[in-house]
Amino acid sequence: DSNASFTVGKELDALEELFAVRDYALNNVLMMVAADGRITEQEMQYVNTLAKKWNYDLSKIQGFLELAKANKLVVRMPQNTKQKHKIVALMEKAANLDNSISAEERTLLEQVKTL
Repeated sequence: DSNASFTVGKELDALEELFAVRDYALNNVLMMVAADGRITEQEMQYVNTLAKKWNYDLSKIQGFLELAKANKLVVRMPQNTKQKHKIVALMEKAANLDNSISAEERTLLEQVKTL
């Protein structure tokens, strides 16, 4: 039957659960990619992938990117502990896209883990 060919990966499920807190997640991922003062092509692709996944208008994301680059965003976290952990995991992935975590990225990660 046709249903057999449609399988949902575990990672997709995790992202779906985050949909309710996508604003927190995207905000914090943007802060992370901009933390070291430069946004690489890989980081931009990651942001675009998440934005598309969460149905954001990519043109609207540009404004947030500019705010992130100017250090005008504030870390935001949901109350739910499970959701917090997922957001931290997304931020860690963003920090490690270039295979090295900068001092600024490390500081930001430490900061969010205490929230």
